[in-house]
Amino acid sequence: MISPTRIAKLLLERVTENEGPHHRGTRSSLREEEIINSLLTMIDNISNCTSYQIESNATLDYDDEEESGDFEEEDADSADESVDPSFDESAEAENMTIKANFSLDYMKKVIEYYDARDSQGRRKHTWKSTQHRFKSVPHRQYITRFRHYIEQHGTKREKLQIIDDFVYDMFEEARDNVLSVHDRDLKRWALQKAAEDSSLIFEASEY
Repeated sequence: MISPTRIAKLLLERVTENEGPHHRGTRSSLREEEIINSLLTMIDNISNCTSYQIESNATLDYDDEEESGDFEEEDADSADESVDPSFDESAEAENMTIKANFSLDYMKKVIEYYDARDSQGRRKHTWKSTQHRFKSVPHRQYITRFRHYIEQHGTKREKLQIIDDFVYDMFEEARDNVLSVHDRDLKRWALQKAAEDSSLIFEASEY
């Protein structure tokens, strides 16, 4: 087993060596060299980055089994999606916003799968099969919520990301043109972009 302490020591020696002529005091194995090189590349990339983007990915479990054509539940699935006897509104409704942390693309995949119809116009997938494939969707009420988000062109988090990207692009453009940028400029750009979406309640921060 490779020692993390030893890797840290070797990495420090390599960084020191790159900054000037120093004698390497510790011999490293081939595997240790691979780890150190990977860490150096990562550190170099981080040091030279001007911005960072955090992405979250949802892993979907692919069910390779063919649908059995069980349409006995279709009437229940086609009924009001807000009705679910197993759903505890008093406790679950309060946490739904927090739990529904899904990307717009993921929501669209769920709705497309759930709404799929065969050549006779019958629903191809029951709610149970939809839940089996998309295990992170715990209740049928999320179908209604997903539809609402799709109609509103994305979740609030995604809309805020669009505003953030716009402000950053404007900042980069101003910097390229050697223009000074103040806090009031950032606030003005954010409000300008937010005004394009009437459904978004947005207030620019003073900081």
